[in-house]
Amino acid sequence: MLDKARMICLDDIKKFLLEDEEGKHVGRVAIYDAANITVENRKQVVEAMKGVLPMAHIIFVEVIQTDIEKIKSHIRNVKIHVGMPDFKTASDKDKGEENPAREGVSEEHAVQEYMQRIEQYKKTYVPLGGDKNLSFIKIIDDGRQVTVNRIKGFLPGRIVNYLTSIHTQPRPIYLSRHGESQYNVLRKVGGNSPLSPLGEKYAVALAEWVKINVLDPKEPLSKKPQHARLYTSSLRRTIDTVRHFDHTIQKDGWVTMRRREWRALDEIFAGVFDGMTYDQIKQKAPMQFQARLKNKLEYRYPRGESYMDVIKRVEQAVLCIEALQDPVVVVAHQAVLRIVYCYFMMRDKNKAPKVSIPLNTVIKLVPRNHGCEEARFVLVNKENKEDSNNAPSH
Repeated sequence: MLDKARMICLDDIKKFLLEDEEGKHVGRVAIYDAANITVENRKQVVEAMKGVLPMAHIIFVEVIQTDIEKIKSHIRNVKIHVGMPDFKTASDKDKGEENPAREGVSEEHAVQEYMQRIEQYKKTYVPLGGDKNLSFIKIIDDGRQVTVNRIKGFLPGRIVNYLTSIHTQPRPIYLSRHGESQYNVLRKVGGNSPLSPLGEKYAVALAEWVKINVLDPKEPLSKKPQHARLYTSSLRRTIDTVRHFDHTIQKDGWVTMRRREWRALDEIFAGVFDGMTYDQIKQKAPMQFQARLKNKLEYRYPRGESYMDVIKRVEQAVLCIEALQDPVVVVAHQAVLRIVYCYFMMRDKNKAPKVSIPLNTVIKLVPRNHGCEEARFVLVNKENKEDSNNAPSH
């Protein structure tokens, strides 16, 4: 029965990889999520893909965790309450998630049952590494040791980069646009203007909010919240927004909220329209204005950038944020933060240009194993949040 199910899955993968999109051959990646724990299982995958993919394009991924407490924590947070309906416990029933077959089972009992399942897997499990002809990535204890074999090319290299960046440690990510700038007041896009008086008010409020809520939270998610990081773009309005932050040197030598500047976090470049209002753009270049309205994601400003261009340059900064286990405050720009937000909230990139990232607001994200929690905090201008807090940008 299990072998039959495997072959059905592999047949679906073959169809997907060979399928044309509107008559065009497109690059596709399929993820086969299965416990290929034996040599025979892996041979079955390779054999099934013959005539579809060369062996070099089949990459096996093995993740090993030797810390028993981390394994149990993962079982509690993911397997019991999210991913395994047969492991719902009595506490899930209180949340409206009924499972008569498991009614009355304690969480600890369910953990022990799942640990026994792992022990059964160990009896037949053969670690990767015996067959040097396979392409594989092996990650032990959250990246303490990483082994790659027969990994060549751009995309396989990017997969390695991504897998060595992700982890399961919950930590808060704080996103904030810069304080209102003089260009925001004039309703102009782009530029490198200083803050307005309201922007300066927000900069002061943000520094105080970070001191209380980021550096000294009541319920810290990370071991050392005082080691929180600070990322900004290279533009003046983000740098001015964080200039009131505390940068004292801590007892262990850590510089509090030392700023790291990323040009990759700069706002989308409006090219020949930089410094203009949308009304001016509409008057001087009506066809360009309409083209952008029709396809904001792919439209590229003349001699400037598109959202797709920004996605490419923001990628490395996002992976750095992903890899952090400490809290991080990211002060950047509307278009850039839309992309960062969509990545962590697992939203389609097509929705990025319409995501609400208002001024004077901190967005707190907490990535979990399945999904991402979100909370928003308006720090100043609360009475007018639907107007100037959404000043035009990109």
